[in-house]
Amino acid sequence: METDRMSNAMNESPAHAPSGSITRSDRRLRTILAISVSGIGNTILATPLLETLRRHYPGTKIDLLVWSRAAGSPVEGGPLVNRILVAPRRLTEWIAFMFRLRAERY
Repeated sequence: METDRMSNAMNESPAHAPSGSITRSDRRLRTILAISVSGIGNTILATPLLETLRRHYPGTKIDLLVWSRAAGSPVEGGPLVNRILVAPRRLTEWIAFMFRLRAERY
């Protein structure tokens, strides 16, 4: 009986939400950075995720980090993301880029 209560409490906790679900427990989200780790195909495959994020967090700024400008083209100008950020190529540029991301509080 005690085990059943523990198991139910764990299942109700946001930390134990089913894989792939988004909980609404954190209303403080102001910015989200989605990262598309490859080319245009991964951005297309990430579109349902972006739609879900936009639906569950409508007031949140959602930006997309891509490795090339072309990779962001499927969602560019649409309602799913606010900005598309292109990853820098050089290490020195990465350091400055990381400070910029931190300043934007992703």
